Amino acid sequence: MATFVNTPSASTITLIVLLPLLAWRVYSRFRRMVGRQRLSKIRPNVPQTSNGTSSHYELLRAFIHRIRPPTRGSFSYSSSAASQ
Repeated sequence: MATFVNTPSASTITLIVLLPLLAWRVYSRFRRMVGRQRLSKIRPNVPQTSNGTSSHYELLRAFIHRIRPPTRGSFSYSSSAASQ
């Protein structure tokens, strides 16, 4: 009794050859894009300024909210209180 082995088709062989090449290309591009970036003189100042500004803004909003509670037409007025 003879046993027959199914030989892969041309498209399967092409896929087996090209898939590792494609994976290597994606990996090398990812490594190049994620690699170490040079530190410029201005880059550390950007997060410090934006975080400082946003935290001051939030503190100001909280302070104003304590002094002047929200009115019926304001954005922070809850909908559950409006139905009463």
